[in-house]
Amino acid sequence: MIGDPLPDAKTLTRFAEPPWTEHSDRWRELDEKLPRDHLAREIRDAMPHLDLTPLYCTYHGLGKAPYRPDLMLAMVLFELRRGQPKPSQWHQDTHENYALWWLGFGICPSRSCWYEFRDRTGVCLDTFNAHLLHQAVAEDLTTAQRGALDGSAVAANASRRRLINDERLQQRLQQLGAVAQDEAQGEETGALPGWMAKTPAGRRRRFRCNDGPQDQGNSDSEDRGNRGVEQADRIVDHPVLELADRREQQGRQVAHQHRLRVRLGHQVRAAEQHRPDDQREHREAGSKRQQHLDDDEGGNRR
Repeated sequence: MIGDPLPDAKTLTRFAEPPWTEHSDRWRELDEKLPRDHLAREIRDAMPHLDLTPLYCTYHGLGKAPYRPDLMLAMVLFELRRGQPKPSQWHQDTHENYALWWLGFGICPSRSCWYEFRDRTGVCLDTFNAHLLHQAVAEDLTTAQRGALDGSAVAANASRRRLINDERLQQRLQQLGAVAQDEAQGEETGALPGWMAKTPAGRRRRFRCNDGPQDQGNSDSEDRGNRGVEQADRIVDHPVLELADRREQQGRQVAHQHRLRVRLGHQVRAAEQHRPDDQREHREAGSKRQQHLDDDEGGNRR
């Protein structure tokens, strides 16, 4: 199997068993049909290396038994590798692609189930990413000393953010030093390049430069430039693992908040279920009080 649920997860949540197992005739038929170098087999072999504990912890054992998250995650990874990021497409391919049948052992989640699983998995992505980075470093696959962020899922040159080389970095630091010197002498800075912040405070925050005394002329300007180079290098060479660990902590906080919201929602629904009884008792008490008032008023008239 791709991976059995964790022992702790079994005690907290009961997952629905898939229609097939490795011994089912239908699954064996698909296994013989699937090529040995197929993407689905690569994903199935890679799944045991993932620690799915954070994903299992998002289930609270309430309501109908859910599908096994390890099977659904394997199917999602298969779809993402094929360029299908939408849950609606996952739902459609679940009914048409036999590789997904083989990978998920015959499960066919509904459209809403796929959307809910996407939202549930989103809070665990940073944790999964940090875990894989630590594995890659431990196996000497990467040093994880440099990293680049690209906010686009489109191939080719889609991002407007680009890393600059050392030569251009030196040029920009020289321009920054010249602007800082002009500001210290009270002179006009003139037109600023587009990459430079528009205010002195913004320029200090962007390049982590310290505001030192300005009475030593070019000497201080060069010192500021050198400090800017060192600090810019620290920014570029910032270890990716530290960033991944920080994102993992944020992801855990988001997951904790999600569990609190789910728990609060169950409490609110439970209170609403008892509310009609309280309202009925309140109406009955009001009717009794009104009846006593009517009896007292009739006695006084008599």
